[in-house]
Amino acid sequence: GQADNHSRLDLAYLVSDPWKLDSEPERARFRGTSERLERAFGRPRTILEVGCGEGIQSEYFARQCDHLTGIDVSARAIERARSRLPAAEFLIGDLVAQPWANDVGRFDVVVACEVIYYMRDVPAFLAAMSRLGRGCMVTYFAAAERKMGQFVRVIQGVAMETLTHREASWHIATWKPGRSLAKMGAAM
Repeated sequence: GQADNHSRLDLAYLVSDPWKLDSEPERARFRGTSERLERAFGRPRTILEVGCGEGIQSEYFARQCDHLTGIDVSARAIERARSRLPAAEFLIGDLVAQPWANDVGRFDVVVACEVIYYMRDVPAFLAAMSRLGRGCMVTYFAAAERKMGQFVRVIQGVAMETLTHREASWHIATWKPGRSLAKMGAAM
C-alpha cells in the first residue's frame, strides 16, 4: 500500500528515525551489508544509495567509497542525512526522475536496502539500478521472500545470501549488470 506514495513516506519523517534504524539489529544489518558489498565489489569509487533516508546506513557506505550519493523522496530525511554526513551528496527525489537516470554505468555500485517494498514497478526499478550501476545490491526482509524474491532471484547472475541477527533475517542480493539489460527485463 506504500508503493510510490512519496508524501506518505515523507510524513513518516515527522519523527526522527521512524523505522528504528539506530538500533542494534539494524546496526548488525548495516555491518553485514557492508561486509557483503566489500566481498562482492571490493572498494568502489562511487556508491549510489537509493532510499537513503536520514543517512544512518549511509555512514557505513561512506567509509567504503570515495564518493557517496544518497537519494530519497523525503525532503525531511535528506535534510537530516546532509547534517549527518556533510561530505556526501544527498538528493531529494525519485530515482527515475534524475537527469542522469539513463546514464549507463554512472556509479560503481548502486544499493537499495529495505526499499524495494515501496516501489510500484519492482522490475523497472531493478532495471534502472542495473542501468546505473556496474554492480548492484538490494536487501529485503526474509519474510518478504515470496513477494520480493520473484523479482530479485530471476536476475541473471544474482548471488543471494541471508543475514541473520537474533530473530531478524534479511536477504542480500548482489549482481553485476554487465549482461544485456534487455535480457534482464525479459527474465523479469
